[in-house]
Amino acid sequence: MDGPSCLLAIDVQFGFVCAETEAVPSAVRSLCERVAFEHRVFTRWINPGPGGPFVDFLDYHGFQGDAAEIPLTDEVADLATMVVDKYTYSPFVGTDLERNLRELDVRTVVVCGIDTAVCVLSAAVGLFDRGFRPLLVSDASASMGGPDIHQAGLDVLARTIGPHNIVTGDDLAARWGEMYAVLS
Repeated sequence: MDGPSCLLAIDVQFGFVCAETEAVPSAVRSLCERVAFEHRVFTRWINPGPGGPFVDFLDYHGFQGDAAEIPLTDEVADLATMVVDKYTYSPFVGTDLERNLRELDVRTVVVCGIDTAVCVLSAAVGLFDRGFRPLLVSDASASMGGPDIHQAGLDVLARTIGPHNIVTGDDLAARWGEMYAVLS
């Protein structure tokens, strides 16, 4: 991999942890313990409230202000070297994430988090669209909609970023040195 290693962990927040996603925080922590990422960027989704699409189009009022749903889970909060607050599904809309990644000379980004078929998908495709190589860790991601929705997200990602860019945490950790050289 040419340039520094970077993890982008999407929305590992209290409000997104449920029975379907409860394994994600520990999977992300395990990944960080097994792979020495130089940069660990975590996003937090915050509902912009009235005037934003989540309230206006979906009548969804959670994750506003200082809601208890917003913070990163205790299991991952200390891992972040950078936290990006986002107000849409994409971590690129209205943020400095792209500029920050370019300033860090990052070219390949390991992606994981919650929700595979929504914000994780948006992040991975957004990276691809901006010329970064996304590498999605399938077992450090999950969907609140359950395993079928998670798999649907992975299926779409296989078509959009390439099936060879979807790996497991064990595979990534085992082949990190080799992949670090190959993905440059």
